[in-house]
Amino acid sequence: GITNAASNSYGFIEMLGTSGAYIDLKNSSSDDYDMRLISFGTGGEIVSGSGDIVIKRQGATKLSTSAAGITVTGSLTSDTISSGAITSSGSVTLSSNSTSVNTRTVLARDTNGLNIGTTNATTAISINNSANVSMPYNLAVSGTLSSGAITSTGNFYLDTSPAANGVGDLQII
Repeated sequence: GITNAASNSYGFIEMLGTSGAYIDLKNSSSDDYDMRLISFGTGGEIVSGSGDIVIKRQGATKLSTSAAGITVTGSLTSDTISSGAITSSGSVTLSSNSTSVNTRTVLARDTNGLNIGTTNATTAISINNSANVSMPYNLAVSGTLSSGAITSTGNFYLDTSPAANGVGDLQII
């Protein structure tokens, strides 16, 4: 092993070369490296010779790499994620400090459909795999609601309370 004691309370190993430096870590039977730490002078890499690279915190795996990609165990917090697809075996929470979260498409690719909920985990909108939409709570529309047909299996209420100008807001044409 290597022992280095420094008077400033931090031990260090310094390597340098005209193009950068690297440290190869390997077991005694390896003919090359198992893992390599490389510095290019302006950045660096951690390279696996053939296997996965795993980052642990207190013995628990938090990030692992493989030929297929990366796996994060626990929560992932990010200001921005740019991805062609995000796959999760659990819930995906989209949140924003602005007035909206911009998404292109949200797909449910299993037999459970898609549930959109509130911060206290109450389901506000459910879409099943037949594209039927259910909303267990009230729907308030502040603009125009256009539909080819509206079907209700329960009570259907129209509020014809006078609008701000004192005129009822229900029109049947």
